[in-house]
Amino acid sequence: MTPWLAFALDLLLPLGEQASAQNPQFIVSGGGCDFDTGMLSASCIPWFIGHSIKTIFGLVGVFFLIQVFFAGYQIALSGVTDDKSAGKNRLIWSIVGFAACSMSYLIVDIILSALLG
Repeated sequence: MTPWLAFALDLLLPLGEQASAQNPQFIVSGGGCDFDTGMLSASCIPWFIGHSIKTIFGLVGVFFLIQVFFAGYQIALSGVTDDKSAGKNRLIWSIVGFAACSMSYLIVDIILSALLG
């Protein structure tokens, strides 16, 4: 793994204790579910949802970083194009979108933690 990729992944990982949906052992074996062998039942649905949320939230983080880079690029080149507002709007809405995704992740994680005990 290249150093810049490791640094980017470190930025995406939360500080402190892992949430329920981010626990690596959360999806591999729990609640009588084994996703490696395909031994699944209806009780595996919350475990699968937790794994899906973890994956989607990682993709949202990558999309957020890309949007911030593009917004910085637009703002930096605003001297050439005289349109600084487009970059500022992109930056503001990317932060708002990431905050909304983070809050929804928190709500779903609390619900999954309550369901899975």
